[in-house]
Amino acid sequence: TAFKDTAKTEKHKNIYWVGNPVRNIFYNVDKNKAEKKWKVGDLPLVLVLGGGLGSERINRVCVKITQSINNRCQIINITGKNKATIINIKNYRQIERLDEEIAEVMMAADIVVSRAGLSTLGELSVLGKPAILIPLKGVGQDENALYFANQDAAVVVNENMLENLEYQICDLLDNRQKRSELSENIKKIFLPNSTQKFLEIIESFLA
Repeated sequence: TAFKDTAKTEKHKNIYWVGNPVRNIFYNVDKNKAEKKWKVGDLPLVLVLGGGLGSERINRVCVKITQSINNRCQIINITGKNKATIINIKNYRQIERLDEEIAEVMMAADIVVSRAGLSTLGELSVLGKPAILIPLKGVGQDENALYFANQDAAVVVNENMLENLEYQICDLLDNRQKRSELSENIKKIFLPNSTQKFLEIIESFLA
């Protein structure tokens, strides 16, 4: 199971809590190099991820937020393919998509605004990132986000209430202690090195 609580509730003789596999690039990323590459000056970095295909709605809200608070932070918005627009706003950068560099920019970020897909949640957990989750409806992400919120491991903003996103970003920018608590708690959600644990279990049954 990915979540510890699932292993407790399932009735089966062979139940293993292994966490969620995460690509090696998230274990090997260098924080200092990532910050030098992706951060400009001393302003904190907010990374906004709209999911694999991006979200035009989140992108629009992100632009409005940047216009309001661009003196307080820099924002990198991963818009999704063909969803970037020509916008010139101080401390705001749009990128359509990133491949392996996503590990660097996530590591450099002080706050990550993200969907609540399991893969991304696993990556945030490995990196210990303070996160604001905007779950996509109807695909299980609401349940994921609620679980993280109940563990004090993330802040959740409903997509129908994106007007609250600016407040939540500013609240975390102002509250270093809260960011630290979210960071520590999100690390505990999944076991590290899940891929290796999967392999060990498979090999034990093949032996």
